[in-house]
Amino acid sequence: MPRALYGSLPPRQVGSPTSTAAAVAVIPHAQAQRDRIEAYLKARGAWGATRDEMETDLRLSGDTVRPRCRELEKLTRVVNSGRVRLTRKGHMAAVYIAVEATGQYALALSGKEGI
Repeated sequence: MPRALYGSLPPRQVGSPTSTAAAVAVIPHAQAQRDRIEAYLKARGAWGATRDEMETDLRLSGDTVRPRCRELEKLTRVVNSGRVRLTRKGHMAAVYIAVEATGQYALALSGKEGI
């Protein structure tokens, strides 16, 4: 995990042994999870995905997707597109796109390329 993200450990509830244990347990897996989410978003291009869509399509729990998306945002590898779509429960959710897709998104907004 890039040290610049959190220092020594991922976010956790200070004083909670179970939260600290979970933070330690994710360290060996976090990079692969970030890579998987980023690759998924790159493959979706300007269409992007909500975190709900990522959970469903990648078969990851929300407890995995949410922090990895935040880390990818902090690393400027994904961005919130400013668009929203409905989740499976009918709630509005932000659509994330890979940074490399932002050019595709800008073109689509200009009307020069369809999404």
